[in-house]
Amino acid sequence: CRMKVLEPLVNYSSILYQKAFGFSIRIVKPYKYFLQKDKSFEPLYKQLLCSGTSIGANVSEAQSAPTKKILLINFQSLLKNQEKRNIG
Repeated sequence: CRMKVLEPLVNYSSILYQKAFGFSIRIVKPYKYFLQKDKSFEPLYKQLLCSGTSIGANVSEAQSAPTKKILLINFQSLLKNQEKRNIG
């Protein structure tokens, strides 16, 4: 099976990328605020930061797929990961 290689599909102006990136940036402010208020919950704050920023990273990674087929596989994987986070 031969796959047609396309130009990288990263679209930094897409609404999905803009929202994911914006959310990743906005999550840093509460992280810093909570960390200054009470360091006893630092592991929880770090998890908030990691979860909040991973969405943008996953979207960026998925959009940089070399083919549309791999792009869809990456987005399916992204959705499964997010579902796991929502459950647990």
